[in-house]
Amino acid sequence: MPVTLVKSKELVSPLEDFSPGIVQKESITFPKTENMSIGYYKVSPGTPELKMEMTFEEVDYIIEGSATITDETGNKYTVEKGDVIYLSKGSKLSISYREDEGFEGFYVISPYNWRELIKSKQP
Repeated sequence: MPVTLVKSKELVSPLEDFSPGIVQKESITFPKTENMSIGYYKVSPGTPELKMEMTFEEVDYIIEGSATITDETGNKYTVEKGDVIYLSKGSKLSISYREDEGFEGFYVISPYNWRELIKSKQP
């Protein structure tokens, strides 16, 4: 199937929030595609720093707000409205959000079962 259209009423909301303060509002996952997950997320103002090891590849388009991403080598990146960032599999990151503003983004993640991959890495 060369094109798949997903109407807004077909978008699936996850059963749980990703992390405290971070809510996935809508996502498109299997069975629409087995290769990637596509979705929209919203971060509340004052959300604590998120630390994670990427068990998948992710591309984010920043819709609103700003955040600072620090990688394992100490490089810092400030992302803001209109920016696109690629997060590579295997990288270790911390993401800090501003206390006075929210943050919203659109993501594409490969593979589609990224939630399962995160859970398998947790102790």
